[in-house]
Amino acid sequence: SLAQAQTVTLSPIVVDKEDRLILVEEIGSDEFEKLPFNSIEEVLGYSSSVELRRRNTFGIQQDLSIRGASYEDSVISINGANLNDPQTGHFSWELPLTEFDVDTITLTAQSLNVNVITKKPTLGGGLVRSYAGEHGLFGNALSLGFPLKDLKNRFSLEHKISNGGTQDTDFEVYNLVLDSLLHKDDNDLELLFAYQKKDFGADSFYSSQFPHEQEHISQQLIQLLHTFDNEKIHLSNNLYHRRHTDKFILDRHNPSFYTNYHTTYVNGLSTSFHLFPMSSVSLDFAQEEIDSTLLGEHSRLRGGVGLAIESRKERGFLFKLGLKEAHYQEYNWNEEYYLDLLYRAENSFTINFSFTSIYRVPSFTDLYYISPSNIGNPSLDVEKTKNFEIGVQYQGLRVFAVDLSCFWRQHRDTIDWVKETRSSPWEAMNVGSVNTKGLEVKLNLSLPYPWLRGLHCSYTYLDASDNPFVFSKYIFDYNQHKVVSFIEGSLGTVDITLIGNFSKPIQRDSYLSVDLKMKKYLNDNFKVFLEGTNMFNHDYDELIEVGAQGRWYRMGLEYTF
Repeated sequence: SLAQAQTVTLSPIVVDKEDRLILVEEIGSDEFEKLPFNSIEEVLGYSSSVELRRRNTFGIQQDLSIRGASYEDSVISINGANLNDPQTGHFSWELPLTEFDVDTITLTAQSLNVNVITKKPTLGGGLVRSYAGEHGLFGNALSLGFPLKDLKNRFSLEHKISNGGTQDTDFEVYNLVLDSLLHKDDNDLELLFAYQKKDFGADSFYSSQFPHEQEHISQQLIQLLHTFDNEKIHLSNNLYHRRHTDKFILDRHNPSFYTNYHTTYVNGLSTSFHLFPMSSVSLDFAQEEIDSTLLGEHSRLRGGVGLAIESRKERGFLFKLGLKEAHYQEYNWNEEYYLDLLYRAENSFTINFSFTSIYRVPSFTDLYYISPSNIGNPSLDVEKTKNFEIGVQYQGLRVFAVDLSCFWRQHRDTIDWVKETRSSPWEAMNVGSVNTKGLEVKLNLSLPYPWLRGLHCSYTYLDASDNPFVFSKYIFDYNQHKVVSFIEGSLGTVDITLIGNFSKPIQRDSYLSVDLKMKKYLNDNFKVFLEGTNMFNHDYDELIEVGAQGRWYRMGLEYTF
């Protein structure tokens, strides 16, 4: 089945609109096959809605900014469970998964939400991959499906190592995943265990004054998933545990000078129950903890209840209404709500409107971090965000599709790190209201030619309030323009994907990076591939005071069975 899946040709970004009220970008496992990426986290970088600020490649660390919002505002879920790291959002977009364990990544830009849905285990089949590349890069991966009595299982193991593109950017990464599924009548019971270990040089990750930083990270994730589904009732439960450890060394050549240890825990239960065909109730309870040599020991509880109602489609109209009340320890009650309206004039033309209201509480780093270069603020208030969006979509004969949307977002009590002079330390503050206006356009053209099968282009424009501070670390440093273009085709029996990514940040120089993937199937089971990112080795800054990695090429072999 794996070999057959590789022959499916789909667009790299699929805008899923069928009976959905808000635009949800979906990137499925079939699209992974065509994208030149070095880790599953980097896939979202090919959306124009996302600015993925990579402090290093291959999933070492990347800040996920959606439509110019801070990486701390992004909500990262795995199988619907919110697993944001309470220490810092720097660690939230770290997935202890291989690409072979991920079925779909969904991006809901209005609510700044990303949900990673894992694949269901199978009774058989497998994959072996090995590759090498620039800068001493070597990688190996194995994914194997196998039965064990009534259980379907998948075991995945991945290892990658490199000297790094520049000094003090070396890394070594391990990912291990075991997923088991038991099906009985109308019940599915699934146990997912994932482990990740990363050791890497962190050149100027957190301060350009210290170019020899080093970090050692490990992460364990356990999810117990249960679903009951029949004609009348749908019930899903997700009991989860995430443990993340971080050993940070300011100068790897003198560890005794400054070394910090941080361990965070997120333990919780999320439940969804469909009362009637068009309504559902959700419950979510979690405890967040940290034990840190620098931040101290802290713990907080959060819990919430939500209700969602969706209408039947009548004369082309559809609406969905949702409300969630959540209580955060020390921050009392906060609400989230949304309203989505859709009108389908005909099968090929759709108009939709969306309004969402969300919030985020400060991270433990925002509150308690103290160092010579960063000062936290324990008096920070909850940040609240409202988003309005209207869009139109047209799809003609499954050949041509265009999506256009305009949005306006307001952050209130916005949390950012700012300073007035270059030599001053960064300070966490509620910087007031920040209004962002934006426009997104997506074009998809499917062609019948073997040498040119598809052209895809997406563009996002952002315009935010002026920065009242001399230096802003995150919220006022955003991509004003981003264009992502795909060309899919083949040269003889070699499949080719060429991707251009143009970005114009508001506080940094513009840049263009070009990525390439070439693959050739030698038979139904065996293929060779060549991938290159930033092919022309363009020099640019992915965020203030942190330069981007240069060109990376890798070549490999893959065997499926």
